[in-house]
Amino acid sequence: MKKIKTATNVIVEMANQPHYTPLKDRFYYKDFLLLMPEKHRRHIAKIFIKNDTLNIITHNHIGYQELNHDDSKNYIKILIKLYAKENPLNKFSQVKNLKIFSQRYEKAKPKLENNPKKIHPYIELSLGKFKNSFENKALYDKFEALRKVIQNA
Repeated sequence: MKKIKTATNVIVEMANQPHYTPLKDRFYYKDFLLLMPEKHRRHIAKIFIKNDTLNIITHNHIGYQELNHDDSKNYIKILIKLYAKENPLNKFSQVKNLKIFSQRYEKAKPKLENNPKKIHPYIELSLGKFKNSFENKALYDKFEALRKVIQNA
């Protein structure tokens, strides 16, 4: 008779398949980040392990300076050792080095192909020479008053 597998057994079997190892690694990275204090966590953009080195990428140069300090590096190395003891089957047990990088790019603004030329306001003054073609007497008088103001300016 065949045994019915529990949901936990099915999830464990799926997690052990090679297809899901990146997902499993991300779970360990996230779990490791939760051990770090909030002041360090807010500066970290991404972490990954490659060639026995834990690489930490920060959002900006301020995070790089904060995490690259000797006390912070020692604290992170201690956390790596503690986490490797608690979870011996993950990649953190193989970590020997720690490298911290800063993202060197900023979000680029999209370039417009047809940049409209900026219209600059006129600097030269008007001479007040324009045609007043209003037949309404009130409007005609107002434009004539405007012409006198422009000519006297």
